[in-house]
Amino acid sequence: MYTGKSDDYLATQIENDGFYPSFTLGDFQRDYKMPSEFAQETVTQHLILAMVEVNNSLSAQKAEWQGQGSATLEAVVSPTINNERVNVFYYRRAVFAKAKYLLFGQLISYSQRDTAEHYGKQSEEVRDEFLAESNSAIKALQGRRGRIYVAAL
Repeated sequence: MYTGKSDDYLATQIENDGFYPSFTLGDFQRDYKMPSEFAQETVTQHLILAMVEVNNSLSAQKAEWQGQGSATLEAVVSPTINNERVNVFYYRRAVFAKAKYLLFGQLISYSQRDTAEHYGKQSEEVRDEFLAESNSAIKALQGRRGRIYVAAL
């Protein structure tokens, strides 16, 4: 697959906390097609920030999984599709969609004026879609379905 990125860029590993999986910039590029204008450092920092935010959102769920004896997300019992645990798929989706959400605002500054105005009109809607995708994957990992939640106090 041609991406316009160097092999070093694509192989750059982003280490996670040991429980959740690590990713490469190539994984992110493959799944979410980042424009070539983005510097490696910019993409790396936003991917790390997305990991931190998703990890924080899942802190209670992670504690529950660890309390059940799972040392990694891969060890958490969930269905397997195409040799991958569904929980790992959802986690990657949550992180990558959050990173794309965080990076999307940067697209305008890389565009020419006319194009930037066009992006600006669509940016909020598109950014919201990536955020909703990330939140949906987080909810799936937490075992929550639907959009409205009620908790007993």
